[in-house]
Amino acid sequence: MSDLVLQGNLKRLRKYNGYTQKQLGDYLGITRQAYTHYELGDRVPNYVVLAKLAEFYKVSVDELLSSEEETSRLKKEEMESPYRYLPERERRLIEMLHELSEEEQEDLIIYLKRKVGRNKEREDRKSGRSNEMEGKGRSSVKKR
Repeated sequence: MSDLVLQGNLKRLRKYNGYTQKQLGDYLGITRQAYTHYELGDRVPNYVVLAKLAEFYKVSVDELLSSEEETSRLKKEEMESPYRYLPERERRLIEMLHELSEEEQEDLIIYLKRKVGRNKEREDRKSGRSNEMEGKGRSSVKKR
């Protein structure tokens, strides 16, 4: 790994995403000065820090350590992905959904509709009970 590549990637990603060195330091639990040393190449972050940075920027550690040319193909594919702005959990769900047959996908849709319906019914009952209790409380007070 070339320290020049890493320091260039850290600076490029930070500026591209509009963050300050202080914000990155805060995220990593280090001072701004310590983070600056990574961008200047005075220090090389350990693997834990690299993993945190990769997670923060939604890239792989390999991409942090690779030159722009090496990652340009991966970046192009990532930018073309319609799921790039989804949270990781939702991307995983979509990936799993794609692994199912059409019949299994339909079964899952039916299951989810039932599940959502039951949750809505439960919420309606809860709010209905609280409304009934409010109504009973009011009706038990006699007007004079």
